[in-house]
Amino acid sequence: ETIGIKTINGNINNFFITSTKKVINLKSKKNFRKIVRMAIPLLILLGISLLEVNNYELREDAINPKRLNSSGYWEVDEYVINGNAGWETTNSTYEWCTGSGTWVDPYVIENVTFRCLDGSGNSLRIYDSDVYFIIRNCTFTLSGSIGYDAGIHLDHVGNGTLINNNCSFNNFHGIILYEYCFNNTISGNYLTQNTYISIWIRYSDDNNILDNKIVDNFDNGVHLYNCNNNTIDDNEIINNSLGIRIHVSEDNNVTNNEFFGNSYGISLRFGHNTKIFSNNISGNNNGIYNDNTRHLDISENTIENSVNDGIRIHDVSADNNTIYANNISANGRYGIFIRDSGCQDNMVYLNNFNDNNINAYDNGTDNEWDNGAIGNYWDNYTGYDDDFDGIGDTPYLISGTGDGQDNYPIWNFQSPIHIDD
Repeated sequence: ETIGIKTINGNINNFFITSTKKVINLKSKKNFRKIVRMAIPLLILLGISLLEVNNYELREDAINPKRLNSSGYWEVDEYVINGNAGWETTNSTYEWCTGSGTWVDPYVIENVTFRCLDGSGNSLRIYDSDVYFIIRNCTFTLSGSIGYDAGIHLDHVGNGTLINNNCSFNNFHGIILYEYCFNNTISGNYLTQNTYISIWIRYSDDNNILDNKIVDNFDNGVHLYNCNNNTIDDNEIINNSLGIRIHVSEDNNVTNNEFFGNSYGISLRFGHNTKIFSNNISGNNNGIYNDNTRHLDISENTIENSVNDGIRIHDVSADNNTIYANNISANGRYGIFIRDSGCQDNMVYLNNFNDNNINAYDNGTDNEWDNGAIGNYWDNYTGYDDDFDGIGDTPYLISGTGDGQDNYPIWNFQSPIHIDD
């Protein structure tokens, strides 16, 4: 016997019940109450035991549950899942693991508290696994304090989803993807009071870190090391040492995050080709720190109220970066500080510099403060716009040894700007 739900574009379109005696096929919008009245007796009398949902789109509900029981229903001491066979063993042994490891029926672990009662090791370690799995509404705590100990430790793992877990008060890392982990999603988790890095991704590509709250940890909020093509989106990263550290990693995306109270909001060293877009980077000691990193795309961010610098570009290989359409305001020392002569061929335009102690300081070489047609808005520009085209008639000079100047300063951010062909 089967109950089925047919959906179109994620909405219930049809509800049907099949038994050995009859088939009921009713439009749910018109007959929902009738369906319920008929379904309940059938379930009782016919002993229906199998619920089938005949639409792959419902996979989204599996990883975004609307209602979750509180974790801690089961308590487990330091557990290891070794390979796909380890998932099979866990599934057949413990009632807290369900599913079959496919995309439509992933293994699911939920409502469990994992902890290291002896204070060493990983609360949960998974390795050599490529089956589909979801771990949700669990607590991971009291992991060890050596090397790569973590609340959740993944090694050579793909196709996992960690969602709505509490990963806090670990003696080293919160979550670590140790090596060669791919196509994993870390979403909606709460991480606080971890002694070292909260989320550490090493030698792993194509993972997503989404919508987590990473607060009051003693070291970095998120750390990428030798990782490419990862996405860090829509997280709250508050009161950590470094909000995000990107080190020897390329082609990563940092978008739509909130940074507050960190020593550095975003810190990059050899983090080439990173896109930093639409973040709110406010109230940190420093906003964005670029050390030896090239081809950054920094756009449409709010970078304000830093104790020191909004954006700092540092050392010999920090070149060919583009910084545009950002709001850079109320920073305590510099809006943008280009420190070294080796920082060259960077382009800065369409930004709003307002109420910084010093808007910009350039000790670099051949940096451009306009794109050849339009520059930036400077709140302390003293020139005029006699032809009313929205562009200042004289350049805005940049302090420092780099002889930088904005040849097309924006006269008024609110006024129309006319650019000749």
